[in-house]
Amino acid sequence: MNTLKVFKATSARTGAKIGDIFTKPFTFFRELRKEKLRFFCHDYGLLHDDVMYQGADPVFNEAMQRIHPAYSEMRLRRCLRATDLQFKGYILPPQMHGVQGDPLDPKLMYVRDQYFKVKQEFRERERWEDMFKGNTMNSSWGTAPFCSGLLNEPGVLGNPYGH
Repeated sequence: MNTLKVFKATSARTGAKIGDIFTKPFTFFRELRKEKLRFFCHDYGLLHDDVMYQGADPVFNEAMQRIHPAYSEMRLRRCLRATDLQFKGYILPPQMHGVQGDPLDPKLMYVRDQYFKVKQEFRERERWEDMFKGNTMNSSWGTAPFCSGLLNEPGVLGNPYGH
């Protein structure tokens, strides 16, 4: 991948000028990153979600369980093809670039919506668990010392074997 080629593609796609590197650096480099990702995906026949979401993330693993199995199968085949191409030192021929469409097209992002739903559920679960962790040990009430002796009394609170 030629850096000048990526820069030209970025400037053509976004209308950026050389001066935008200094006046709007965050916007320019975000677009440059997108263009590099687009070239990489075209070279190996991947989509955005194939590259951006990886299997070590528990949120991603849960999201993959929730999507249709056909998407999982297509992802697996694209990743195997990309791995094979990389080991052999090849890239897809230019006439095959874009066969699947634009890799950064939101319509082709098959994991993104489920990923953010699962991430929100994980955050809610953590908030819920933290709410109870904080109230039992760290609260000003403590752990209710007035009940600690009751559990050892026979016949109290359903403990017939206490001595």
